[in-house]
Amino acid sequence: MATKKTSAKKKSVSRHGMRAPGKTQTSITLSEDLLDQARVVAEQDGRSLSNWLEQLIRKRLG
Repeated sequence: MATKKTSAKKKSVSRHGMRAPGKTQTSITLSEDLLDQARVVAEQDGRSLSNWLEQLIRKRLG
């Protein structure tokens, strides 16, 4: 007898548990070289890559 699969909606969680209110996950495509450089700079700034990118975008958009 086959079992019926049901689709369950994914909860909004980060690798640390719950995602912060008002945050949305997205996906972008970058060259490996650019991503590696961004990770290094983010780490030097003491930020996660996500936070570093968000701050860069905020600064640019004013």
